[in-house]
Amino acid sequence: MKQTTNRDSAYADDDAEALGVATYEEQRGRWAAIVVLEKALEGSLSLRKADELRKELRALQEIYRGQWGELESALGPAVAAEVREHAEADAGQGINDSTGRFRQLGLPF
Repeated sequence: MKQTTNRDSAYADDDAEALGVATYEEQRGRWAAIVVLEKALEGSLSLRKADELRKELRALQEIYRGQWGELESALGPAVAAEVREHAEADAGQGINDSTGRFRQLGLPF
């Protein structure tokens, strides 16, 4: 059965597959940035720089959580959880295989 969007969500008229793939791409990048910021905060930083990074990290985490909530509303919790699992697992890895062709994302569509 083809995945559809929840008619009551903000993404009701969007293509479910395109929405899932776009969210995967955006969130994979956000997750990688969150991990980098968290690692940077473990290091030796000036108070000013640490405060700047914490502020940036909090803002990014807020967007990250909100986007998952939107996807869950649009596609349901099971699909959103699967897309999130793939995005977090793939963060920091390229989506190109060694031949330069896009590999399958393995998303539930």
